[in-house]
Amino acid sequence: DKGQVIEALNESDKNQSLKDILGNNVFDKLMNQTSSEGGFEAFDKSNETRIVSFIRLQINSEPKIFVLHSLKANAIRASLIFLLKSLSTFGALIAFSVLISIIFSNKLTRGLRTLSKAMTEFGKGKNDSPLPPASSDEVGEMSQQFGDMRVQIGYLLVEKENKAKIEAEMRLAGQLQKRFFPQDHFSNKNIDLTGYFEPAHDAGGDWWFYFEKDKKFIFLIGDVTGHGLNSAMMTGVSRSAFSMIEDLYQSPSESLRL
Repeated sequence: DKGQVIEALNESDKNQSLKDILGNNVFDKLMNQTSSEGGFEAFDKSNETRIVSFIRLQINSEPKIFVLHSLKANAIRASLIFLLKSLSTFGALIAFSVLISIIFSNKLTRGLRTLSKAMTEFGKGKNDSPLPPASSDEVGEMSQQFGDMRVQIGYLLVEKENKAKIEAEMRLAGQLQKRFFPQDHFSNKNIDLTGYFEPAHDAGGDWWFYFEKDKKFIFLIGDVTGHGLNSAMMTGVSRSAFSMIEDLYQSPSESLRL
């Protein structure tokens, strides 16, 4: 009822029985084991420590014992080799992970440095600094958003610059238009006149003028449709026309024919 011993032998041991290899001491200790599986150490017939593992199984209703055995020194050496291989593999994995981390970190920090430099240059008024290459990570998204923002701000700056130019031109046109008007105050023994003109914008299409001719006081009022620069230019044309009327004035009807 102890079961048949099935031996696990090395190539050099296959012509020997388990009892011959292990000796009576180890073999008897194996047969006296009561558990279904386990292991133990014992001195073999060469007085060397041997590690023995076993398991009891029922095969075709027959009890059998499977045995593995090895010298303790060989088992320790194999364990050390396995440990060294495991440590080497673990160290290689750690080194590989560190290398990947460094590469990824350099890529990430390089993109951040490029983006930071572009932002700094943009703050100084330079909006054509290179951005990090397009990518699907957070730096790529930040770069895309900053690039879009930079383009929009560029458009706004150009629009603001154009608007400032137009406003400057309008102010200049308003200043020039004021020269087309006569003195605000006129007075003689028969009339006392004070005029006031203020356009809704920098320049407008309203215009007035007066002059004396042959003891007559001639007063003119003009209104050009619309307002702005074009209307102001029309008042300049009107002023030139009325300069001719002023020189050749005879009557209102004759002046209109001119």
